[in-house]
Amino acid sequence: MADCLPPAGAIPASVPDDAVPAEKLETQTAARQKTRRAGRFLKGPIPLPWIRQNVRDPADRLLLVLLAYADMQQSTEIKITAGIRRDAGISNRKAAYRAVAALEASGVLIAQRHRGRCPVIRLMTTPARKMGVI
Repeated sequence: MADCLPPAGAIPASVPDDAVPAEKLETQTAARQKTRRAGRFLKGPIPLPWIRQNVRDPADRLLLVLLAYADMQQSTEIKITAGIRRDAGISNRKAAYRAVAALEASGVLIAQRHRGRCPVIRLMTTPARKMGVI
């Protein structure tokens, strides 16, 4: 009979439901969905001509193109060739060097420069790896 008694801190059954204080608990499923929502990302197909027309900053254009090339080559090391500059809409070689310097200053990539050669960049983290998708 002692087993049928409610615990000492229990709310009596006569209290209406809307008067009972509610505590919201996060379930494993809700936590998983929250993590998945936070990990959403943008993936193509985004045409390179669209990037050239709509992204104003050359450094941002170059970064988007480099991410696309890194994804295609499945490598974080990429040589910045004339083709990559053309895809990014950067016709001037020195403008590309300035864009690389800006991206390097922001910590997105590391550039290896050699006299007479195209710079080779290494992306620090690709967004997919950073979010735990890959």
